[in-house]
Amino acid sequence: MSGMSDKPQPEPRVDGPPQPWKDAFLRWLARIALRSFYARIEVIGADRLPSSGPLIVMANHSNSLVDAMLITGFLPRMPRFLAASTVWDYKPLIGLLNAAGAIPVHRVQDGRQRHGALNDTFSVAAEFLVDGGVLAVFPEGVSHNEPRVLPLKPGVARIALKAEAVRGPLSILIVPLCLIFEKKQMFRSRVLVEFGQPVEIAPEIIKAYRSGSKACQSAAAKALTQYLAQELEVLTPVDDNWEDNRLIGRAAEILSHTEGITNPDRPMAELAQEQKTVRHGYAWTRKIHPERTAALRANLAVYDSMLRTAGLRDLEVARHARVGMSTVPLGRTALTIATKLPVAGLGLVLNWLPFQLMLQVSKGKDRDKRSTWSIFGGMLVFPVFWVITALLVGIWAATALSPLAGWLSGLATLVAAPIAGQRSLKLFDTLSQIAPGVRAMTRLRSTNVLGQRLIEQRRVVVKDLIALSEAYDAEQGRLAAAARLSGHG
Repeated sequence: MSGMSDKPQPEPRVDGPPQPWKDAFLRWLARIALRSFYARIEVIGADRLPSSGPLIVMANHSNSLVDAMLITGFLPRMPRFLAASTVWDYKPLIGLLNAAGAIPVHRVQDGRQRHGALNDTFSVAAEFLVDGGVLAVFPEGVSHNEPRVLPLKPGVARIALKAEAVRGPLSILIVPLCLIFEKKQMFRSRVLVEFGQPVEIAPEIIKAYRSGSKACQSAAAKALTQYLAQELEVLTPVDDNWEDNRLIGRAAEILSHTEGITNPDRPMAELAQEQKTVRHGYAWTRKIHPERTAALRANLAVYDSMLRTAGLRDLEVARHARVGMSTVPLGRTALTIATKLPVAGLGLVLNWLPFQLMLQVSKGKDRDKRSTWSIFGGMLVFPVFWVITALLVGIWAATALSPLAGWLSGLATLVAAPIAGQRSLKLFDTLSQIAPGVRAMTRLRSTNVLGQRLIEQRRVVVKDLIALSEAYDAEQGRLAAAARLSGHG
């Protein structure tokens, strides 16, 4: 790929010379904070990005500042963000925003648009690309809770075309990036970061923009924006509502378990790909077989509701249907917990209060901002609690033993708090993996009627789901064969 080099170069900044040490610290801080909140962050397709040269990364935007943290921490190169000027209203964030080299955008919807301000921002961003920088943009323009990508603003296209028209050819690449959250506001859930194929701007679009006519420039930016929207939607879920999103996920889950896949901790990339396939099939069957699709959806909704009410997963019901009562290896599990418990218990003691504080603070926030408040607040609150705890322990030890003991005890507490806290997270993850099996074992055993009802409802869903899947697969095979014949013709 063009632009590749063996040794990565310091990334340029908008406001001065490169600062690689500052960039490295910000990336490390983002990864530490995110991995403390999310149990797993999967990154795929990062090798598609060039190691140097002008680049725009455009991502979907459903989780406020957490989205920017993910890009900062897991993009192979350090990006500079276009960010709404309102973000600078949060005083504790100003230092981080300035250190990251973010570029403020004065938007009309915020009541801060000044004459020429948006064009000035785009000019700064275009010059930054001329210097070979990486620009990160959320082209939807706002963080939201919708299950699909909102219509894209033309900012990405305008910036890229302006840079190419005025200072080109620059060979600017635009890379779509999809951020998928298992449950974005849930502590210790998972995240998928998937990079798409880099998009090269068609020469005819650049030529049309370079003509100088405002009408031609607007049409060129619109055409490029529409194409970029299609590229982003290839990666992201596109559902009419959250119920469709949940039921499509449930259908993909049932199909995988029906095919014998029983790993409860499968990579999110696999799950996302399966859901895309089911999503395409659902759109086709809803059009070709509307009555059968409606019946399947109704039965699937009943089964999904039964599972959620019982607090069970489809995997446990599928196992129960095949082999009877599921079991959990309690002896091995107990040994695992016992070996982790002493250090994890210390971490729990040292981190319980700040964790509860951040939990309460985030509860009243919008769903797309809860994890932002938890993570950014935790970056401040946890270290403060560690220092306070270390001081209290040090004062107690100095009073009860000696000044040296006080210093050593305080320092040991300060070091132990984050390390033991990480062990607590690992134990929490272990318990989270065990809990569904234990819950299924107790509930399906104690309420056999529940197990039978779930199995019967699942059989109805599986029968209809497989029938429609086979019809969809047959149609896809027919279309593929027709395409091959037309190609030979």
